[in-house]
Amino acid sequence: MNSVWRRPYSDFLSNNLAAPILIAPANNSTGISVTPALTWNNVADATGYRVMVSDDANFTNIIHNVTVASNQHTIPGSILNQNTKYYWKVAGQNTNGQGQFSTIWNFTTMPQPPANQWTSYPTGVPYSLFAVDFYQHDIYSPTNELLGLAVGQGGTVLRTTDAGDEWTLVYQNINIWLNDVKWATDKIAYAAGMGGVIIKTTDAGVTWTVIRAYDTPLHTFRGIAVDEDYNPNKVTFVGYAGTYFETTNGGTNWIERTDIPWTMHSIDFASGYSSNGRGIISGTDGYIWNTTNWGANWVVRPEVRNAGIYDYLNDVVFVSSKIALICGNNG
Repeated sequence: MNSVWRRPYSDFLSNNLAAPILIAPANNSTGISVTPALTWNNVADATGYRVMVSDDANFTNIIHNVTVASNQHTIPGSILNQNTKYYWKVAGQNTNGQGQFSTIWNFTTMPQPPANQWTSYPTGVPYSLFAVDFYQHDIYSPTNELLGLAVGQGGTVLRTTDAGDEWTLVYQNINIWLNDVKWATDKIAYAAGMGGVIIKTTDAGVTWTVIRAYDTPLHTFRGIAVDEDYNPNKVTFVGYAGTYFETTNGGTNWIERTDIPWTMHSIDFASGYSSNGRGIISGTDGYIWNTTNWGANWVVRPEVRNAGIYDYLNDVVFVSSKIALICGNNG
């Protein structure tokens, strides 16, 4: 009597893909961001990967289960909690099915900072940093507020996508300093500094292009303001010894002004600038200028100097359409 042998159907849905080797975050690591980038090695013949995350070692409570195309996956916000241990594993996949899972690794997210305290976060670069900006198109309706940039010495540009828990070096030019950075949209930002250099990103800070090259130390920029609620391509740059450059087309062309003969440290436009035209420049020796006609004219304000204050006024920021704050040397 002839025998008929049959393999289980499940055998045809599995394959011999090797188990991935996990790379980061390191096993048993602590202080990890709540939006970590999970990475592992590429597995031969795998066309995708199954990523699973659980808050218990037996994976009885799976909180994240996705299929991705590459050997890296960043966990989105609002999934992981702070100060919590998580377990994760990865398996390769292709048209024949799913391969073996990797070994299980774990990491613990960083704790919530105590209320009313400041917490230091390492950036991984040895240079001084001079400015930081987070994307908020409307201060009353924050959008993508986790996205930030910081700039400084050595032409350094750092980028964060998790509100500053982790920073990535995305640009560097050791021959210059970058003194300020400003978002225009959630994709476009500008940074400027020494010698009149201006750089721009159009992909949310991932890559940067020089749109104004170094020309002279006298054109060193200190402050940037963007008309972000009306025209993100209209950007004003101010700096040393009356340096004032403006573009209305995102850096294709430049307009230089020379009507303010003093060093300007900072510039900001009011909320609702497109309708009210208000802006303020703070500068050296107690000088303040304001505009109410979109920068067509800047008028020097005498109040600070009349009060006997001749200190450098280093930064200005509007907190509403009419209220602004300025800080400077000597408190």
